[in-house]
Amino acid sequence: MTTACEYGLRSRDCGGRYPLRSKGSSPPPFPIRNPKIHKSRPLLPAVNPKPAPDNNAKNPSLISTSTSHPRLPLYMRRKASKPKHDFLADPFPPGCEKTKERAVRFANTALAYLRERGQNFELVNPDLHQGATISGGARFHCNFKAKRANDPSAPVETFFAQLHYTRDRDQKLVPYKLKDLVAECCVSLGESDSLPKERDNRGCVYCSEYVHHPVDGCEGIEWGHHRR
Repeated sequence: MTTACEYGLRSRDCGGRYPLRSKGSSPPPFPIRNPKIHKSRPLLPAVNPKPAPDNNAKNPSLISTSTSHPRLPLYMRRKASKPKHDFLADPFPPGCEKTKERAVRFANTALAYLRERGQNFELVNPDLHQGATISGGARFHCNFKAKRANDPSAPVETFFAQLHYTRDRDQKLVPYKLKDLVAECCVSLGESDSLPKERDNRGCVYCSEYVHHPVDGCEGIEWGHHRR
């Protein structure tokens, strides 16, 4: 390896990147470093570490958007590997037994609300429900399918119900009890076969797109603070 002495350089000039050279000496072909500091690092010609950009090729520095990319968190890869369930076709898949029990409880409470007003229906199938915590309790909107009792030829109708869990303000940390569940409103949306597949929540802030809602202006229904 070429040393600084061969180029007539003083020792104090060996540590700089571009050291001074004495008169009459030829310039070094590359920057000279102090050999005491860089013993295990031989001097090599400078190489550009960044290759020329190729506009036609994909940028390898970007992280892949594939859900199987090893740099993604494990929980994201597991979630992406699971197929999405169609809750409209099957509202209660395996593992949602407690959710189904709650939906049946909501439907029975709404049917009792109708019986008090002279309308006798029997439950056919519970459906999806959504809720939100409000001041003094929680409010739920739910759908369920029912038909008139003692009438085999009666069509199956889809109902919308609004229920409310009530409790005193000094019992905020006490779990909700079944006796605290009150039906505030229950209306029929028509025959189940005549309803569109796409469910319209009418801009309700409590619910997602999984719950059928009646038209705006239905008496007794609380839509929340924002409506479209």
